[in-house]
Amino acid sequence: MKQLLGAESKTHLEKPQDLTLARLWGHSVTSANGDVWRRHRRVVSPAFNNKTYSDVWKTVRSVYREMIDTEGWNEWNEIVFDEVNSLILKFTFIIICRCGFAYPSSWSPTYSSTDKFPEALRLVSETLIPRLVIPNWAYKLPIGRLRRMNNAWQTVTSAIMDLIEKRKSDSLEFNYNALPSDILNCLVTSWIDGDKNGLEERDVANMFSLMFAGHETTSSGIVTTLGYLALYPAVQEKAYEEISKVFAENDPSEIMDQSKLPFTLFCFWEAQRLCPSATLIPRQLTEDTIINISRPKRERMVLKKGSFAMFDLIGILRNPDTFHDPETFRPERWENVSEHDVGAFGFGPRACLGVYLAIVCRKVAQTEALAFLSTLLSDWKVGPNLLPDESLSQYEERVMGDAALIGTAFGLRRVPLKLSKRRI
Repeated sequence: MKQLLGAESKTHLEKPQDLTLARLWGHSVTSANGDVWRRHRRVVSPAFNNKTYSDVWKTVRSVYREMIDTEGWNEWNEIVFDEVNSLILKFTFIIICRCGFAYPSSWSPTYSSTDKFPEALRLVSETLIPRLVIPNWAYKLPIGRLRRMNNAWQTVTSAIMDLIEKRKSDSLEFNYNALPSDILNCLVTSWIDGDKNGLEERDVANMFSLMFAGHETTSSGIVTTLGYLALYPAVQEKAYEEISKVFAENDPSEIMDQSKLPFTLFCFWEAQRLCPSATLIPRQLTEDTIINISRPKRERMVLKKGSFAMFDLIGILRNPDTFHDPETFRPERWENVSEHDVGAFGFGPRACLGVYLAIVCRKVAQTEALAFLSTLLSDWKVGPNLLPDESLSQYEERVMGDAALIGTAFGLRRVPLKLSKRRI
């Protein structure tokens, strides 16, 4: 995997277009190849900087408090969830809306025409694959589900177009350099610096790609981490002690350097190893490529031009030749390991966009996860919501063994949890 993806600029691998959003919206930073991909990356990458990381941390803590107040958690010593997935998905959606696009999304939105957007985006993310294969004429059929799906896509498209047009207007009226440095503003700035002949499809494509890749992959990683922390209380306690010590010595309202919470970060990495948000990385070879293999015997293999390479992240990240006791949740295995070697996010310059754009997207996702996990664990102890007479091993088999592609990210279907207040 590293031989090919780690040297992608030299091996000239391409992303198969049928497996991207290019069929719907043209090329974007997640689907383009070569010079086109580099041009798209230049448009989006300025949105990821130290201010972005700080804004993400502060926004996560702000939305967390908003969630606590709105849901009335302060009044309860114990909270039981039949599934925590929808809560975390809503949380990460609000974060990407605020930090990525300055979209005024809140935990309890006011009633207006924009209220349709969150629900429409949820349906859009759940129907991405059907949207790629269903012909346009099918949406005219008297089938309720198809019409609801089509209406959702039109709602999301219209909302994103309105956001971009408004930001264009603001940028032309004011000094656009003083506008927020979010992803949306970077797209608009690129448009202003260009020919100004109108919105290009690539702008919408980049917006969609970042919406999907951002909140669903991060949500899946957080949910999986919480599930494993509930199953491994000793690991959770070690993370809690680390968080308590760091929060006592620093202002938790300000961004924490990730090096100050290494074990908590290792918990997130280990959860992603066991249940990666992206399970397959597809590439097509544009030229003959020689790789070295070590099993079943050491030899060189020639991969022919035109061949498709499908990298199985689940198999790679549970390989016993690479990971000792691969089925066990052991965050400490990541000590002294460079984050560039965390394969759950892919390798090389084209690694999974929701987590890594060049290098910075990974830090954004990790900042969001660390901010949420550290804040939650400082207030609440996470435990499994067991069925009557169910053991921990049975819970692990029932919950942690039930994963699938949900929307645009691979993850656990339903994670029932119980939160117990640490300080009563």
